[in-house]
Amino acid sequence: LQTLVLPALLVLFLAARQTLLAPLCRAERYSQIALLERVAESVQHYRLIVDYSRQALAASLFDKDIEAHNGMVSQVSYVVTNDLYFATWLTTVMVALYTGFGGMQVLAGSLHLGLFLTCRQIYSQIGEAW
Repeated sequence: LQTLVLPALLVLFLAARQTLLAPLCRAERYSQIALLERVAESVQHYRLIVDYSRQALAASLFDKDIEAHNGMVSQVSYVVTNDLYFATWLTTVMVALYTGFGGMQVLAGSLHLGLFLTCRQIYSQIGEAW
């Protein structure tokens, strides 16, 4: 039962975060598509842009699309980084708690040292896998 606590908490957390991450990833993808469409449109209409001296307008439109895309990339990056750190910290807390409680059981003689060390290693490896 103890070895199921850490994966269950991580799965619940990631499921909850998925509702936040999925729309952000979708918005990032759409901003990238908008940027690529702007590039294609500018290349296709290059002669018109130059002939009517609209380079400044084209550049400002590029800037807006690039800023929008960079903002979306940053937001996705923040969420993913927080998710990764949550798994690391949760693992650290779970290993620390098990070390304390399991260590007390080893000292009391109700838990063998080998089993305690094995379980502690399993907790660490489960957390590293996330």
